[in-house]
Amino acid sequence: MVLYLQLEKSLRMGELSKDLFNLLNDGIYVLSLNDKFLEVNDIACSRLGYTYNELLQINLQKISAPELSKELRVNIAKVKKKKKLIFENIHVTKEGVKITVEINANLITYQEKPAILLISKNIEDHVTTKKN
Repeated sequence: MVLYLQLEKSLRMGELSKDLFNLLNDGIYVLSLNDKFLEVNDIACSRLGYTYNELLQINLQKISAPELSKELRVNIAKVKKKKKLIFENIHVTKEGVKITVEINANLITYQEKPAILLISKNIEDHVTTKKN
């Protein structure tokens, strides 16, 4: 939890510590308000099977399950309005594998512009256990 607070503080100050960004065990994405990735960490890349540069070329909709597209847009709009939100989503890897995630989203300032910090926790095992 302390690492997440340090990450948020460094982002608010406009300083992104790549070491801190990559220490966390969750996928972390900095998203522009027009749905483009501005920054991603190593876990996000490895979990989804994309390279760093590939992820920076696509948007959040591309890694999200198509059946949740409308719900995702609604949730991102809520983040813009309320400044923070926790919600579930399904990420889709480059190979098409679906992973259930919990997203902690916060409106932040990144490089002097508004952006959204998404911390994506893989809850696939938890969801599978609940279903059984």
